Amino acid sequence: MNLNKKVRGAINNVFEERIIENRREHNEMTRNAEGYEGDLKWKDKNGRTHSTCQSNTSQDGAGCKRSYGNKHNGKQAAFVVNSSVTRKPLFLKTSQTSCVRCTVALNKRIKAHEKGTGKVVTIDQYSQFSSDHKGHCFRNSNINPASAEYHLAADAARDLLLDEAGEYRGDELAIFCRRISADNDTRAPKNAIQEQVNIIGKAAEGKGEHNPDQGHTVKNANNKFYKTRDQNPSMGGARCVSNVRIKSFHTDLRKAIVECTNEGNNAARIA
Repeated sequence: MNLNKKVRGAINNVFEERIIENRREHNEMTRNAEGYEGDLKWKDKNGRTHSTCQSNTSQDGAGCKRSYGNKHNGKQAAFVVNSSVTRKPLFLKTSQTSCVRCTVALNKRIKAHEKGTGKVVTIDQYSQFSSDHKGHCFRNSNINPASAEYHLAADAARDLLLDEAGEYRGDELAIFCRRISADNDTRAPKNAIQEQVNIIGKAAEGKGEHNPDQGHTVKNANNKFYKTRDQNPSMGGARCVSNVRIKSFHTDLRKAIVECTNEGNNAARIA
């Protein structure tokens, strides 16, 4: 148990050190890049002035689910924010709604009670028994993995600006996500942008932008073809919008999007 605790502590220390290094490197490269738009100037509730690096980042989250279907039935979720400049992680957090040690401790107490009283414990009575145990508890959240991404996105935005005590991380390390590349079928980016506004205030209003990533743009357009066909019977049939024809649409669309992404003026595209 002590060895396990030491290993976990060592891993956490290395992780924290590396994240700090990544953020410092990200801010330095962003500020030194040609065409950098400048820091975001703002004042906190105590009147202190800050100059925060405006950054381009990408983010994504995932929750455990079945190997088939689309319903989440797992107990874990994860969320990561990467630098669009260095390609290195700036934030990483996992959440878990269960703990095997809690389950074992609870079952032991229930079995001991049933053995001592000779009565079977019903599900309604489970809350009467404690799941406390020695050692590390793996449960750190009560949010379902299906929606954990939305909450973790806000946590990420907060962590990039403030430390655990709620204090500003300093101009050298703090990061304001000016542009977020993320899925366009989730509200997580909007939650992150709003959390930044909640912390910074008016100076951040209207600044954060969500840019859909290339993969999801193509995927969602492809799904729209099928949905449109299914909603319009006149488009069905072998001679109309068949699966093969939709696949052809998808291929042409993907090619056009990729070509547009790899060519042109990035500054003009952003504007």
